[in-house]
Amino acid sequence: MLWNGVFIPFEVHRGTQGVDVVLEKARYYATLKNCRPIWTVSDYAPNPFEEVVKTAKDAGSEILYALRDAKLFMQPLVTPHAKFIANPLDSILISPTGKLISLSDLTST
Repeated sequence: MLWNGVFIPFEVHRGTQGVDVVLEKARYYATLKNCRPIWTVSDYAPNPFEEVVKTAKDAGSEILYALRDAKLFMQPLVTPHAKFIANPLDSILISPTGKLISLSDLTST
């Protein structure tokens, strides 16, 4: 998606891949100009008839901690999938530094 001159790739993280895959993608996106990837996270239940294995909050925190540890502070954003779908213009995008951002805050540099 292109928004205010910013390329925004969306990655839906459902818990089936490890955080190492997220980091690999984040490093690639960091090489692109005016790119701000957004990872949406959901509760992970391999079997929909059984309990949730990992909550969206836990998955999001894991991604944010890994991005922070990898010193990828400025460009990746994480948000709960359901909240983003309900109101994508709300300030629900979380940066690795903990700052809340909305899509309207994203502009090309």
